[in-house]
Amino acid sequence: MNRKLTKQEKDWLIKELKMLETGEYYGGGKWRKGETGELKPLGKPKDAAAYLKQIDELRVVYKCNCGDTDCHTIKFQYFEKGKCGAIVGSSIEDGRMIVIDVHRETNLLAGLEII
Repeated sequence: MNRKLTKQEKDWLIKELKMLETGEYYGGGKWRKGETGELKPLGKPKDAAAYLKQIDELRVVYKCNCGDTDCHTIKFQYFEKGKCGAIVGSSIEDGRMIVIDVHRETNLLAGLEII
């Protein structure tokens, strides 16, 4: 597989990456600490520009084939197993979880998960 992003995939990335600048990029301040039940604080705001610039150049090289109709997990050309981690974790309008992964060494967008 080697294809461009769909409009929906681009829209998800843009909306969620813009959350980096608000501090709501990881749980939106809605995740609770398991031991106390307190809301986790918002993250430190980050600049989203470097990530947003990458979107038009991304290529989807893998799509999950788990069979779950709600799963929309894709990996981009910069994905390397064991070298990527979540930069955004939130939820979309229908309640599904969204995670955007980035390559830890290069800071290139590596994947999008919607589960």
